[in-house]
Amino acid sequence: MLRNIHLAIYSFSWMSALRARVGDAESAVRHLDIFVKAFIVRNGFHVNGDQTRSGYSGMTYRPFTLEGNFAALQAVHEMLLQSWSPTPGQQDTEIIRIFPAMPWRWRDATFSDLRAEGGHRVSATRENNATTWFRIVAGKDGAIRVRDNFGGRRPQWDRDGVRKTGDNFEVSLRKGESIQATLPKPPEIPPAPANVAEPVVLQTSSRVPLDTRDGNDTNARRSRGDQIAGRNYGSIGNPREDPLALPVPQQIRGRPIVCRGEFLEGRIR
Repeated sequence: MLRNIHLAIYSFSWMSALRARVGDAESAVRHLDIFVKAFIVRNGFHVNGDQTRSGYSGMTYRPFTLEGNFAALQAVHEMLLQSWSPTPGQQDTEIIRIFPAMPWRWRDATFSDLRAEGGHRVSATRENNATTWFRIVAGKDGAIRVRDNFGGRRPQWDRDGVRKTGDNFEVSLRKGESIQATLPKPPEIPPAPANVAEPVVLQTSSRVPLDTRDGNDTNARRSRGDQIAGRNYGSIGNPREDPLALPVPQQIRGRPIVCRGEFLEGRIR
């Protein structure tokens, strides 16, 4: 697991996506859990520093980096659906992998119309830790290949022409055509794996307190960047007020209309 004083902490979401890509579901959800609980502030922004001081990073500051959130979303996508060729560059057909990296505690799940390579739209349902239904709508003419990761359960297809080749099911479809399959639901949830990722529990009392602006440093001192932002944003229409105070909606007769720091044309009459 990642743990380094100098890590840029969106590394946790990227590591989650990487572990999901290689099928390590428990490590993927463990890194994602830490990312969400230790490095996301109340407005949903990822802020790099460990906001709980739990030792995941020596940095506890809050510079916002948007790509950290994007990587977390992609990590979830990688757990639900993957579609890549085992021989990149060989012009062969990608292989669709349904629920390829689902952690043990995500026992039931469903998704609709996620895009696979080739423009195919995939929907699927998972119950008791196993795929029980899926549908693929072809995004182009040609072969559709689906990895058999169904644990020995045989899919019941809604159309003819499906053949098993190695580890994959294959069928030829024209663009817009669909194929779906159902599989028996396991009677019970399987035992947890030895490396099961238990939910991360952090001490809320250790959380770094937030100032009014989430971009402040660890000690809640206003940074130069915040001061510049305040002068350019917070003081619009109120030059004599604290430029760093969060603007609030105003409706004072005869004064410019200011709402959330934005100047709106016109005056209240």
